[in-house]
Amino acid sequence: MHGSDITSHHHREVLILYYDIVVRYSAVLKMKPELLPSILAAISGTSGIQHSHPRVRSRSCYLLLKLVKAMKTLMMPYVATAVGGIQGLLSNISTLPLDPDDTLYLYETIGLLLGQTGLEALDEQTYMFSVIKPLIQHTEEVLASPDLQRDPDHFSPILASSIAAIAFLSKAYSRQAPPHVKIVLLETVPTSLNVLKSLPSHEPVRSKMMIYLQRMILCLGDQILFTMPEFLETLINCCEEIDIPDVAQLLNQLCIKLKEKAKPALDGATLPFLRKCHILIQKSTMDSDLNPIPSHLLTEQFAIRKLIFVFLHQVVTNKCSHILLSATNAPALGDVLRAMGDGAILVEDPVVKKTCLQFFRELVDQWPQLECGVQSVTEFLQYFFVSFVPGMMGCMLKESFDDQDAMQHRNVREMGVIFSLIKQKCSPNEFEQKVVRDIILGYNCPANIISGFLQASNSDQMESCLKALLHALKHT
Repeated sequence: MHGSDITSHHHREVLILYYDIVVRYSAVLKMKPELLPSILAAISGTSGIQHSHPRVRSRSCYLLLKLVKAMKTLMMPYVATAVGGIQGLLSNISTLPLDPDDTLYLYETIGLLLGQTGLEALDEQTYMFSVIKPLIQHTEEVLASPDLQRDPDHFSPILASSIAAIAFLSKAYSRQAPPHVKIVLLETVPTSLNVLKSLPSHEPVRSKMMIYLQRMILCLGDQILFTMPEFLETLINCCEEIDIPDVAQLLNQLCIKLKEKAKPALDGATLPFLRKCHILIQKSTMDSDLNPIPSHLLTEQFAIRKLIFVFLHQVVTNKCSHILLSATNAPALGDVLRAMGDGAILVEDPVVKKTCLQFFRELVDQWPQLECGVQSVTEFLQYFFVSFVPGMMGCMLKESFDDQDAMQHRNVREMGVIFSLIKQKCSPNEFEQKVVRDIILGYNCPANIISGFLQASNSDQMESCLKALLHALKHT
């Protein structure tokens, strides 16, 4: 390295260190806000994000974001200048190239400047439109290109970057965006859907689209639901093993955030998602010619099965249980019950077991309030009393089930809650016949334990009876 190169390198590192120190000690800067204009001019000018060296530009983009996060309302007098300067840089990337991540830092910075500095609603909306419209226009120009389908590998990262930019711009709104911002963000939805439909098989587009949709669920709330079925249909059909966890996270977020409002969107997505998971599980088996299946493939299969367990658990715990009984999904109710029952009975992982037990606990608790057809009621009760309860009793009595373990102890408690709910929701005679006489009596446990089950009136008493039964049959 020549002497001039060493000097330049030293100068660059000093610049980066200076900006880093400023951000680290931003609390001091808050006490001397008169220093802020000169620091912003430096970090956003030719000594920072417009520097000729890519490392200085990259680090400055990140540190500018951190500085704006730290200063927030103190930045309000500089919003117009900062947003204009950043937009000018973003429109001149061919002269001063930025890595995709650095570009996203800048869009997130703009979002913070607009959403967290205390701007008036009308100003915030005007600025937001001025940033969003060029993104939409650029995206639509790319979509209209005759070369899009001829060279999708070239265009997919470009489209993915545009979608990611919108997502990062919206990060300032950690909760639902205010109405004047929703108006702007809603304009991005049709274009984003066209992007997904144009290149659905390209993983970068799907990946960034799922980040975008997660952000829109937070920002737009139930206003995103009118197009969500189309997004979900395409994502589920085209996703692979690498991004099926992101699809699952999207479905779970809909359940958690929007609860029963999400039922129309989830109704049509539930079976396709479950089928896709099963296809990916089978694919990993077919891809292996080895018998037994290698441990890494078994781990991958189990990871996908856990996505199924968690999703169905979220459905029933977030007031969306009705979708399991809809005209669309009711024909697969038996498969859903068996999948969750296998998770509770056959899977040794205590966390998975608890997730599946909570699924049945919720269903038992909600069943009288659900609008069920006769066939659905019969199918549920048949599986529950004939397969699930005997299977769980047998599971808990195995040597491998350590009821003294803290995690498994919680699962004993879950079964106690389920038994208590059965007794409340069914008639006392039905509980006595189908649980106590048909199942528990078969284990030849002491008469006082049988009497305890019949007399138990709450979940704590049921749990005590289960513990006594396990102790009597396993530890004596």
